[in-house]
Amino acid sequence: RVFCSRQCFRIYHQNQPNYTYLRKYPIDWNKRVENTRIKYKGTCPLCGCKAIIGQVFPVHHKIPPRYFVANPELAHEYDNLIYLCPSCHARIERRLAPNDKI
Repeated sequence: RVFCSRQCFRIYHQNQPNYTYLRKYPIDWNKRVENTRIKYKGTCPLCGCKAIIGQVFPVHHKIPPRYFVANPELAHEYDNLIYLCPSCHARIERRLAPNDKI
């Protein structure tokens, strides 16, 4: 779905059964992203593609946050984060079934 704003997105998802996984990211999320990038040395572990200067790859959750309803903060632990190039990230997002994990 495409939404006209974040507000419309939230209103729509408030009525969905797994809305709790949409909570805000932790305050130190940017630090976690940077530390994950350093851990993977700026390289996608799936294809070996290296980020060029100024390019930032997305950080992906190995197990999606929606599965951490009881303890949502655990979804953002370093062990659950992986640094993927945009191609691999898109491929993973399209391929994962609701119960799949990396």
